[in-house]
Amino acid sequence: MVPRTLNPYHAIRSFKEQLGVPFFMEVIIIMAWSIWTVRNNWLFNNVDPSVERCRDIFQKEFATYTSPLPQKTRKYNKRKFAYDYDIVPEKQSRCPQIPIVENEFAQEQYTQTETHSDIASEAKRSGYEDTLPVYVKAVSPCNFRYSYMNIGKKFCTRNGLVTNCLMTLKDQEGRSWPLNLTLTSDQVRMKGGWGHFSGHHGIKVGDQCVFRLTDPNTFAVSINRAP
Repeated sequence: MVPRTLNPYHAIRSFKEQLGVPFFMEVIIIMAWSIWTVRNNWLFNNVDPSVERCRDIFQKEFATYTSPLPQKTRKYNKRKFAYDYDIVPEKQSRCPQIPIVENEFAQEQYTQTETHSDIASEAKRSGYEDTLPVYVKAVSPCNFRYSYMNIGKKFCTRNGLVTNCLMTLKDQEGRSWPLNLTLTSDQVRMKGGWGHFSGHHGIKVGDQCVFRLTDPNTFAVSINRAP
């Protein structure tokens, strides 16, 4: 137990001493995530919170964290005088893909354009009657498990979204949800608010989210429900 009167620094040190493991910080973060998940389920899904449910979520997430990574087999290439690595695939993917919509096709469909007018023409031919850059993404289990929505890197680059920034999602009724747009080396993620947006609108796996870039910091979002 940690006294409530301790400041955050001494509270973390107390946790470290009680846990006695080198990965104590990961334990604290996963526990906080489990409590936050139980709280969200209570607010948005009417699931009564309980210590047992929080413990189950913690055990599941901690097992995922401690599961072994794919092994590597090392091969020596005599011609190049270097080592090549082949990744041995896992037996089962942690986050399976949904066959409803091919995400790569959607990304290429709305990013293989050179100018704003080309983007507008492509959007109109695809059934979206507007002149705004459009990106369509099918919701996957990963988007709920890790509470983020990924956007095509090419789409963001072509439309000037090249740095981390604060974005706003607007639904069809004009209500707004702020979130963080975070760029990595290979993808772009919307975090820190996507869970609230998806929970409020009852988004489920397989639904299509249509993102229209109305200005450099705003996405107008419409949802096509999965059958």
